[in-house]
Amino acid sequence: YKIQSEEVVHLDGLVVSTPLKLRGIGSALLEDFANRMVSQGVKVIKTHFFLRDFCSKRGFKVDRAWGGLVRFLDPNYGELNETEFSPVEPEQNSTEK
Repeated sequence: YKIQSEEVVHLDGLVVSTPLKLRGIGSALLEDFANRMVSQGVKVIKTHFFLRDFCSKRGFKVDRAWGGLVRFLDPNYGELNETEFSPVEPEQNSTEK
């Protein structure tokens, strides 16, 4: 993983050996990682689209503003920072009389 800021990390992936797949090990690794990040003050985990099926079942969602799959470890973080990523509406011209 790579720390992108105090509150955001990017997870490059998880690897589980083929004979050990479908035993919940990948889910356990992801949850352990998320818990460790929460304890360090991280609020968002980002990852690649190629992990979409696995991650979407574990709390990640596609978020265009963030440019990929994200999981908000603090459920209020995405809502609080949504305006930061929203396009600014142009002001309408008004004529003064």
